Amino acid sequence: QLIKRLTRAVVLVVGFAVSVSLMGVSVQWFTVVVAFIGLFAVLMLRPLIENFSAGLLLVIRGSFVVGDEIDSNGYEGEVKVVNGRTTVLQTRDGRRVAIPSTDVLDNTIVIYTAFEKRRSSMTVDIAYSADLDDAAAALVDAASSADGVLDDPAPSIRARDFGSGTYQLELRWWHGPRLSDESQAQDQVVRNVKERLDDAGIAMPSPERIIRQPDVPHDRPEGSSTNG
Repeated sequence: QLIKRLTRAVVLVVGFAVSVSLMGVSVQWFTVVVAFIGLFAVLMLRPLIENFSAGLLLVIRGSFVVGDEIDSNGYEGEVKVVNGRTTVLQTRDGRRVAIPSTDVLDNTIVIYTAFEKRRSSMTVDIAYSADLDDAAAALVDAASSADGVLDDPAPSIRARDFGSGTYQLELRWWHGPRLSDESQAQDQVVRNVKERLDDAGIAMPSPERIIRQPDVPHDRPEGSSTNG
């Protein structure tokens, strides 16, 4: 609509200038008017031009295509449209998000579906009393038997750190590239971890909280009165 209005305005000004010039009237002012209109058009159309250029670059670069799942500007979803102005995502909770192409181009883009598989992980706290080899075997078995977890590469365990009375083990597994693959596999892994550790009698201690209260003097100062 804006382009149509500017084009119409330019045509009207040019037509008026030609008409008055045929009548012998000086049209030196015409140059000033055209320059003003040109400057106004550039300022008004700048965001549109920038978005169009950004959208064109996104298409040419081929960083992602329609159907890919990405994270851009804090929004995760499947790419539905890439045009001259916006990149349109459909989020997993049923929202349709239109992000200006300049924002997509100027910020980090995470492309979840760039490869055939992705890796996820979780940290599990194991009590000091447990045998680490037994705990590691139970965790790997929990991930290996979960629906959606890939066999190649196989799930693995890494010892990460010491917690408050616990060992911290990181369980890693691979799954398909889509966000639904990630969430479904993680759901199964978490359920299996709880079941396998319970079967093996391996405890996952609850976090401990220590509450300290300031010392309160019990003796009244000398000379104090119960009547204030």
